[in-house]
Order: sequence, then structure tokens, then C-alpha cells
Amino acid sequence: MEKRCIAVIGLDGLSFTYLNKLMDNGVIPYMKHYIYNSSIKRNLYAFPPVTPQSWTSIMTGVNIGKHGIYGFIMYDDQHNPKVFNAEMLGHPRIHEMLSLIGKKSIVINPIPTYPLYPIRKALQFSFDFFTPKPSYTPSRAKKYFRIMQSLFKDLSKTPEESLEIAKIHVELYLQLIEELINKEDYDLFWINLRYPDSMIHMLKDPHILSSKIFKEEMEIFRNIDRIFKTLAENSLNTVIVSDHGFSIYKYVININSYLYRNGFITLRDEAQTSDEIHGSLKKYKDIKTISWKKSVVRILRSPYLRFLGRFLKNIHNRISKKPIVIRFPVVDRRKSKAFAGTFYSFNVFVNDYNVVDSVITSLKNLPGIRGVYRKEQLFWGPYLSRLPDIYVEPWFDKGYYVFNTREIDPQNAPILSRKILPHHHPLGVFIMKKWSYGELPDPIPNYLVTNLIMIDLGVPISSEADGIMILRRALGKKPLVTSKYLTKWGIVMKLRKSLRKMK
Repeated sequence: MEKRCIAVIGLDGLSFTYLNKLMDNGVIPYMKHYIYNSSIKRNLYAFPPVTPQSWTSIMTGVNIGKHGIYGFIMYDDQHNPKVFNAEMLGHPRIHEMLSLIGKKSIVINPIPTYPLYPIRKALQFSFDFFTPKPSYTPSRAKKYFRIMQSLFKDLSKTPEESLEIAKIHVELYLQLIEELINKEDYDLFWINLRYPDSMIHMLKDPHILSSKIFKEEMEIFRNIDRIFKTLAENSLNTVIVSDHGFSIYKYVININSYLYRNGFITLRDEAQTSDEIHGSLKKYKDIKTISWKKSVVRILRSPYLRFLGRFLKNIHNRISKKPIVIRFPVVDRRKSKAFAGTFYSFNVFVNDYNVVDSVITSLKNLPGIRGVYRKEQLFWGPYLSRLPDIYVEPWFDKGYYVFNTREIDPQNAPILSRKILPHHHPLGVFIMKKWSYGELPDPIPNYLVTNLIMIDLGVPISSEADGIMILRRALGKKPLVTSKYLTKWGIVMKLRKSLRKMK
């Protein structure tokens, strides 16, 4: 079959350190040759280095303030949480823009992945990346969807078994892509895979980033190498991109603990243990919860008796098989003056705007913090009001990271903990085989990716696209832009929402 236009493989969490490890050990020979002969090899910059907002910027060509996706969990005006999804998008993704000018796309795991809307001239599949229900569109895509049926099994609890299942998943993706390549035409073929990110999180082994290689890991990336080869041999141009990288961290900063100690957070009692605790203790039939307020708990958790408390707790767990979990109060998102977002987020929501300056000044005094910014210092666009008010940047390259617990231990709220762990870093990768224009900066911002691909395809970019000055310098002229994408897509989205309300 005649070669098509451009193929993109998105590898979640890929850094050049990890990529070099794979190449040096002969795991990805085809990709290695391709990378060495590519026109563009750049770091990709993403802050915050978090999957939802970075992939959305990559696939839309705009910053967070223009597409509106700022994390795994989004909050309404009353701070009620909701998992991010495609209905929250404020700007079309690349395949949605291409469909409006009659270009054909095949997209596997577009982010956000759910819900999938029918798009003219586009085959779409969602299997991974927080998809509550694997899906496809249009109906004729069902014959390809069946290839992935065994992908929908629950992952095993152990990392080794999970890697074995991941290996099977990638083999199925290879079958799917070979089938699509043989039978479908495209201008854009884009697949996002959750590797190496999911493997690194599963194994939690710091050596996996630069030296240690697991057997299943090698097999997974050998098949990814075959996927890439299949795409590259059938496309005129090929791109490798990641949403962020990984690094090793020595210190973890709990911003919520710090805000609590400085009087910005109000706590409330939680009626039951968190889902996180239940999830980590599924092997037990029951869990005994006990409030931190009980006198015996507070005594045994004092600095001089803590060792005795741990000893008694372990004895109880072994005998009863019903582990004791201490129930701490949680952050009251409505009554707190300011609070940090969930888990590995880099932002702070402010309810009392009289304390914004105080919160910023206070956070700047935290050890391991490189910068504290108002949202308008980093982002711009019509969805700026939706975003958290403050962003906190730790010293990534000095070994500092953030982890914001919702539960707070009033007796001992640790702000800085020493913990060796591999986790997200702002520098991912961007590699493009052919680029016929001028130099690009290193690193490139994540929102530049879609715009570079559309320029390579010879089509206009969005009038809201970011990075125009960078593109102008590279092209030697202003890139061709159009407002039709956003206008037409906006009309379609409004119609879809109206129809959903009528049902």
C-alpha cells in the first residue's frame, strides 16, 4: 500500500535517560537507527509533569489555560471532585481539527480518552489511560476492536504478573496496528501507550531508569520497536513523543501538611477510611479503624513510645488478620483558606483571596521549592479561571518532589520526608524524522507538538495555537492559521451537550 503522511507514537513517561538505556542494551534496534537519523531530537518541557494536562496540551497545541484540563481530578465551584474527561475540553485535539478539513485519522487512546464522540473521517479506539469503559467509533471499527478483547482483564496485584500481562497487551496492540495499516488509509496515525510510565510506577525500582532491565520490560519494548517499525515503514514521517520524563527523588514535600501548620487548612473528621487505604488492604476480609483522637493512640504515637505502638500494632495484625488503620481527619476543601490538589499535583486552590500573597510568601520559604507562581504567570486563555490559583515548582534536579495527602495527622504532620523514589520529571522527549524548516529550541514546550505536525501535513494550525513566535522563527514567516477549527468544533460540542440533556 502507498505510504501515508505521518505517524505518532506517544510513550508515557519516556525520558532520554530511559531511552538511552534501551538503545544501549539493544532492546529497540529499529528505533535506535531511526532516532540517530532524525532531524529533530529535543527534550520536551511539561510543567506540571502530570499525564492529563500534558497529553492534552500535546494533542491540542495549546496551553492549559486554553484547553482547561489541569489534572486527574477536576473541581467545580463547590470543590466537588470529578475525574477529567473529554467533555471538559476547551479546544479540539489534532484529529478533531483534521476531520474538519477532510483529513483522515486513526487514533488509539486519544487523551482525554472518554467519552469517544463520532468524528468524521476518524477511527478512534480507547483502551487505556483512565478509560472507564473500552470503546470505539464509528461502528465499522468493531472488527478491529475485537482484536483487543483480552486487554480488558484486571491486572494482577504483583508487579511481575502485571508486567507479564502488559507484555500481552503490547502484542495485541501490534496485531491491531498491523491490521489497521493493511486495511485503512490515513493522513494521521496516532497511538498513545502507557509505557514506560506504568512499569516504573509498578516496580518502584530506582535502577530501572538507567541500568536495570527486567525480562518482561525487554519483551514489551521489543514489541514497541516492532510497532514503531510498522508505522515508520508505512508513513512519510514519524514522531516519538512523551508527556514527561522520570527522575530519582530523595525528598518528598507535603504541601498540605505545611499549609495546615501555617493555619491555612481546616480539618474535618472522615466517617470511614479512604479508598486508598481500602485498596491497599484488599487481601484482608476486614479492617479495624481507630480514631487518632483516642488517648491510647495519642500516647503510643508520642516520640518516645512510637516503637512500642508499632510493635503492638504488628502483633495485633498477625493474630487477628484485621489490620488496625488509624483514621485521621481530612482537608475540608470548602472551609480551608487554601489547600493543595490531590496527591502528585503541583497546585494550590485558594478560597480566601485575601491570603493569596501570604500563601505564596509562605510556600517560598519551604525547603526544596524552586518557585511559587500565580496561575496567570504560567498560563493564559479563556479557561484560566477554572485552574488552581497557585502553582508550586520543586527543585526536581536537586531531588525534591511533592505528594499531597488528603489526610492530615495533627499530631505529627511531616512536611519533608526522606524517601527514594522514581517519579515524574518535566523533561520528556520529542523526536521527528523529517523537518524541513529552521531550528527549534531545546526543550520545546509540550503545546508545540500538534502545531509542528500540522505544519508538516501542510494544513493551517488553530488561531488559538501557542508557540507562534517559535514557529515564526523556524519557518521564517508567520504560520498559516484558521479560526474555523475552534468555531465549528464549538458548535458541534454545544449540540452534543444539548442532545445529552434531552435524553
